[in-house]
Amino acid sequence: MPATTMQFKEFIDLLLVRLYELDRAEGGGFFDINSIAREVKDPVPSNWSFDAAKVLETRGLAQCIYTFGGAQAQLTGEGRLYVEEERGTTRKIREAPANYFNVNISGNNNQIAAGHHHQGTTQTLTLEQEREPAFRLLDEATKALQDDQTLNGATRAEGQTYLELLRLQLRKQEPDRSLVAAVLEPLSKISSIAGNIATLIRLFNAWQ
Repeated sequence: MPATTMQFKEFIDLLLVRLYELDRAEGGGFFDINSIAREVKDPVPSNWSFDAAKVLETRGLAQCIYTFGGAQAQLTGEGRLYVEEERGTTRKIREAPANYFNVNISGNNNQIAAGHHHQGTTQTLTLEQEREPAFRLLDEATKALQDDQTLNGATRAEGQTYLELLRLQLRKQEPDRSLVAAVLEPLSKISSIAGNIATLIRLFNAWQ
């Protein structure tokens, strides 16, 4: 993929505008961020969708559900106000959506026509691409574990072994869920990676 010319903050605004239009058109609900990202004219890195979901949730602009394929988002009241109060670049995006999205324009040219925003997708993903958010969490946890000076050598080595075991299970079409659960439990007690593991647990629960 060529390097994107878009700034991440503009991508956030594009997502909020699209979520706002979908929210109005369909009366609320969760919408797939990866699908919205594929509607953006300027292609963005695949990891931006997952990162954007975390930003939207942290700032109270959307509620998010994390899956192995990425994340789905539902606007909060604050997210609707963000668009209606024309914060960031949302006004510019809504005035000329055809400059930003590869979707049809309908009505008064201010509303983006609803597209393929649900979980289904016409793009075939490999297993590792589909589970890329989970692999990224494992990479982050591995680095955090290595940098955690409060752990003794044995605990760090055990944690690294468990993380590698999870990585191997995620490369399987059908991971051993009992084994995964048994490994996640002790990892969740290591404070430096507890946040990553909690998100991984949500991913596994959503996938079931």
